[in-house]
Amino acid sequence: MDGLYFDKLSDRHLRAFAWPVRLVLRGLRAVFGQKGLAADLANFISGNWSGFTRMLFADHIVYQSAYSREVYARYFRWKPSSVVVNGEQYQGGERVPVAAVDDPIRVVTVFDSWRPSKRMGETIEFVRWANEVKGVPLAFTLLGYTGRFSADTPSETREIVEGSRYIEALPPFASFDGAVGEVLQRADLYLTFSHRDACPNVVIESMARGLPVVAIDSGGMADIVGDAGILLPANDDGSYFTAARYDGGFPPIAFEEVLQAVQAVAGNQSQFRAKVRQRFETDLDLALVADRYLKVLESVSK
Repeated sequence: MDGLYFDKLSDRHLRAFAWPVRLVLRGLRAVFGQKGLAADLANFISGNWSGFTRMLFADHIVYQSAYSREVYARYFRWKPSSVVVNGEQYQGGERVPVAAVDDPIRVVTVFDSWRPSKRMGETIEFVRWANEVKGVPLAFTLLGYTGRFSADTPSETREIVEGSRYIEALPPFASFDGAVGEVLQRADLYLTFSHRDACPNVVIESMARGLPVVAIDSGGMADIVGDAGILLPANDDGSYFTAARYDGGFPPIAFEEVLQAVQAVAGNQSQFRAKVRQRFETDLDLALVADRYLKVLESVSK
């Protein structure tokens, strides 16, 4: 289980509701604030009711990360539960041959067009900063690019993507196989600034193609990546409700630290790729994940 929402009740969140509900929620927000009871109710109405219903009647809840179990404990602490991280079949194989050592560092990410919490604008700005300010050549590929950005993204971001020689934007895709898989195998690392993502499956899919990861240590990222990359401090304030579907304003990202991490991973490919493979051998392989689910079912059926 990882599908619940924990958005603060901002003005943008309020505008997602029809006017009678909006009026009630605005009144509750005036009393309890953006991150109190009003936010509980707003998230329940805007999506959590479905997950709550399934979890309420479940005998056992399987969370997809330790982060998920921690945040859902607010509502379901009394329910028996386990943590089983999603998995995939490892397909890293032999890396696609690359050119000279002084070539750009090949960085890839999967585009998300609507959730501010994916922090696409900041990811693209980091790539621009590394290339144009620091003079460190990064060849950046955006998989699944639509040209649409969340409301908080600076207006110039699209121009950077579509007008920069160091960014390649590929269209939406239905499978990680074929051309997308080839892009992943050619890359040096997967980069994401995603905020409080409970179980980022695109990270698992990318690691399954052999890619180490540079990311913010937020949400369920550590449960997936482990030591198969570098996770940087999230600098999160720890508040229960946060920006996610509607708002930006996330903790600042230290671009210098990110760049150092990118260079470290790119410069130690054999070491980090070996750690990626080990993550699947010990934790992320589909057979291991299936066995964990089987054990949960056996324990519940006793």
